[in-house]
Amino acid sequence: MTTLRSTLLLVGLGLALPACLEESPLAAQSASGPDEPGDPRDDAFLSGTAGTCVEPGSIAAEGVLALVNDPEVDAVLLDAPVDEGGVGLDRRAAQGIVDARPILDLAALDAVPYVGLRACEALAERACNVDRRCVVPVGLMSWNTEHFPLTPAAPEGVVDIVDEHRPAFVGLQEVEDPAAFTAMLDDLPGYTGILGEPGPFTRVGLLLDDAQADVVEVEHLFVDDGWAFPRPVLAVRAQLLHAAVPTKVTFVVVHLKAMSDATSQSRRALAVQKLRALVDQRRASGDGEVVIVGDWNDELGDLPGSNVFGPLLDEAAGATFLTLDESDAGEATLIPWGSMIDHVLATQEALDAMPHQRTEVLHLDQTWSGDYVSTVSDHRPVLSVLGLPHPW
Repeated sequence: MTTLRSTLLLVGLGLALPACLEESPLAAQSASGPDEPGDPRDDAFLSGTAGTCVEPGSIAAEGVLALVNDPEVDAVLLDAPVDEGGVGLDRRAAQGIVDARPILDLAALDAVPYVGLRACEALAERACNVDRRCVVPVGLMSWNTEHFPLTPAAPEGVVDIVDEHRPAFVGLQEVEDPAAFTAMLDDLPGYTGILGEPGPFTRVGLLLDDAQADVVEVEHLFVDDGWAFPRPVLAVRAQLLHAAVPTKVTFVVVHLKAMSDATSQSRRALAVQKLRALVDQRRASGDGEVVIVGDWNDELGDLPGSNVFGPLLDEAAGATFLTLDESDAGEATLIPWGSMIDHVLATQEALDAMPHQRTEVLHLDQTWSGDYVSTVSDHRPVLSVLGLPHPW
């Protein structure tokens, strides 16, 4: 047992203190001088006299919890002054947060000593206004529904998946029966359905969640250009309802020429050139927030000499294929062929307004309750999630 007398003796002899008496790096720093102003040890921001900083379950709360649980956010960063790139917490609060991880909810954060209203406000400021962690998710789905409806049970399958994920926008390809599409909307309350102009056999369509976006304008593009676009392109300009600042986005649905012969490939290449011109025009006009989804019938990873996507992969296009990582990882959307031909493209303006959160291929052939390929489609849908930042 180490007594006060023996501790003083060790110090006087210049010997090291026992490990149990050593301080953490932050504690050692604070011992060198007065700590910065902070919250009282037992202060609270959810209840008590300090007041409420953020509401449990709110967008800000999720952002704060993401910040305090981020393994790359250490105690030094939490403690450092704001003007030096830190969060500006009291050192004891900073170390307490790191020691308390994982912090599952605001109540657990509130229970950390020295984390009160001031600390909560600093965390919310950093999470929401600096790191942009406080976001409303905006789901964008592309789905070739194969001669919709492939079977009488196909509409129910589409409804099940859309209900599960509730994306803001669902771009559909191969809608063959407009009446079945309209009837399906009765089972999707809260969604608006818009159909493109017909091609020789099928058309594209869009489902839009009325709780997340309002339709501003509908355009049917390339209607008289069946060589490049055998299915006319549908473009819908929409106002996002949960944006902190007014935000509009143009959601474009395409279905390019199929088949692997040279003529079909050249037609897809021509379509991509025209889509690049469309993107350039929208960006130049000030309406550059554009997302293009669809069945492009080609793969992003083809060699440059045979890659039809060149004009849109060019850095000058100011756009990014959000499906590129999935393509590089060997994902597949066309199940029988094991190829990744369904893609999501977003302009830089769209990503500035809604930073990319994640993209995934939904393996419904493995997770759906029925025989997905025989009942619904031979394509897996692609889901990209963007995030609308919410300042605190």
